[in-house]
Amino acid sequence: MRGSETDQGTMFLCIRDVFGWKEAHPECDTTLKVSYLEVYNEEINDLLQEGAVNLRIMSEDPVKGAIIERMTEEEVQTPKELHEVLRRGEHNRSYASTAMNAESSRSHTIYRLVIEVNTKDTDELTGETIIASQRLSYLNLVDLAGSERQKSTGASGKTLKEGANINKSLLALGAVINKLVEASNKGTKGGKQVFIPYRDSKLTRILKQSLGGNTFTSILCTLTGAGMHREETISTLKFGQLCKSIKNR
Repeated sequence: MRGSETDQGTMFLCIRDVFGWKEAHPECDTTLKVSYLEVYNEEINDLLQEGAVNLRIMSEDPVKGAIIERMTEEEVQTPKELHEVLRRGEHNRSYASTAMNAESSRSHTIYRLVIEVNTKDTDELTGETIIASQRLSYLNLVDLAGSERQKSTGASGKTLKEGANINKSLLALGAVINKLVEASNKGTKGGKQVFIPYRDSKLTRILKQSLGGNTFTSILCTLTGAGMHREETISTLKFGQLCKSIKNR
């Protein structure tokens, strides 16, 4: 997701594109706010605030999605400030070493950018500058921890518990994807509406609007051609194939 200085990842490329649009539209008053959280062992932690762990989902907004208590939103002006927020969040993120990965992420992270765009106009009677229209958008950049097999990772104790919770939330995500596909194929005409189990996991509850709401969603699947991981590779490809069947409105 982050990439490197010589080969930038999805996060940095998205930040570049957002600021590219902002610079290309000087007539718009654009405000950017950012938050960074992780879902660790089915708990929500704010990565930008020390001690802000196991936060509750207070309510759900039809536009904003899940409203999380005490979640930090920092206003940023430049790409450098956004990169600094990302660096701070990564410093607080949960990592551990396993037999498969020296720096294995132990949580799912959501880097959220709130983009508010106000277009200005001039009042013909007073000559004052007024806001003609307002748009509010959310860009969620989600880094999912990979599924784990204890036999491959050699995990035990705390690391084993973390892996079990990662797999549990990924299974809940898969169940939501399956139901969204079913809803896309079936539709709601002349039949019962398909129930989507968003509440089975903190991850799927937070991502409700990104998965099945009024949204454009891209899912990037990473896999390996190594023969020893053949089952995981096939499973990942099947997951990606399912995702392509979802039709958001």
